[in-house]
Amino acid sequence: MAFRTSLLSTAGFLTLVVTIAGAFRLIPDQQMRAELAPSPLAQSLILRPVHPDESVSETLKQRFVVGNALERVEQVRSALGSFQKLTQKSTATVRAGVANTDWETQNLGFHNWVSSIEGTLHYQDYQIKKLELELAKKQYEDREIDRLTLEQKMQAFQKVEREFQTYWNSYKIAD
Repeated sequence: MAFRTSLLSTAGFLTLVVTIAGAFRLIPDQQMRAELAPSPLAQSLILRPVHPDESVSETLKQRFVVGNALERVEQVRSALGSFQKLTQKSTATVRAGVANTDWETQNLGFHNWVSSIEGTLHYQDYQIKKLELELAKKQYEDREIDRLTLEQKMQAFQKVEREFQTYWNSYKIAD
């Protein structure tokens, strides 16, 4: 009898849970997913200045551009070179417990890490300029831009294409 009561209680409880869960489901699955999914058209960035002396526009146009990023890569490369020299001059006791002081990391890893970042920046710039040129061609066909604007996009693409090709030709993986 106790088993039967327990079984009925469990069945009743599960029925209650299913009923309550169904009551809370006021929006069908597809509609709910559509409402919860971010709309690509509705997304916009809310950017606030990251420093009191610099506007958002200045940050985006001066700090977050390929040329500046490549300069920062050179600074990182230089800092890692200094770390290598410091590591070579230090004793094993000083290096104990300090990460990235082994020969492979300093002579292979540092080179490969920085070169991969640099290559990514060049390649992404190439891809962006290529897409901008494709868009400009379409806009020119649709008479949305003039010939001069299209030629400027072509020149910008050709310049970055040469730069990426030069980088690619000089790129070596340390192993």
